[in-house]
Formats: sequence, structure tokens, C-alpha cells
Amino acid sequence: LDENKELNKFPGSTFVGWKQYQILFHDLFYTLFKPTPPIAKLVEDKMQSANLVPGNFSASHYRAFYGIKNRKYLVTKEKLAQKTRNALNCASFIQPGDPIFFASDSLGAISFVREMMMNENNATNTI
Repeated sequence: LDENKELNKFPGSTFVGWKQYQILFHDLFYTLFKPTPPIAKLVEDKMQSANLVPGNFSASHYRAFYGIKNRKYLVTKEKLAQKTRNALNCASFIQPGDPIFFASDSLGAISFVREMMMNENNATNTI
């Protein structure tokens, strides 16, 4: 990500130790973050209903209102659109061509994705 927390088109693969970080973080993530059985069941049910295959989709979660509580009016429609598109671009960049599971605390962001998908003739499979 760049200084604006936007997708940097030149990924960190050129940094010394990046490959080792990717290997370590992958294993570390799945070791430390295991859902409780009821949550795991909800996730499995959602994945099955959305036809998502583990390892064959990307996920993007945009928290539009994180840290601003009762000041949601600060997030403009334009900012929602920009940040939502960036979240989708990041997910698509990581796993090109695979479906994207998108979630947000903003109905505006979710509506933007739906509108974008209809306008772009489902160029990307977003759920």
C-alpha cells in the first residue's frame, strides 16, 4: 500500500525477506486464528451457499465507518466508491480471475459493488 493506503502496483516482492514473510505469515495466521466451531459452521455454510471453494476466491472487507462512530457523515459517497474500488482491486490483484467475497459495514459500499457489477457486465465475480 502507498502513503494513501491505496494498492501499490509494485508489490513488496522486491523487499529482502518478503518471501519468507509470506510463508511464515500464512502458517502463523492459520495457527493463531481458528474460528470456534459455531462460527466455523457459519463460514462453511456461507461458502457453500455462495459456491466458494477454499483457495479459489479472494475476500475483501471494507470498514468504512471504523473509528468514526457517530460521524458517518464524514464519509462521502465519492470516498466510499474510491475505497470500495480499491478494496476490490486489491483482492483481484492477489487472485486474478477468482471470485471476490466482499463485505462492508456500509450499505453504500455494498450498493456500489452491486451497481459496479451490473455496469461492468460481471467482469469480476463478486459475492
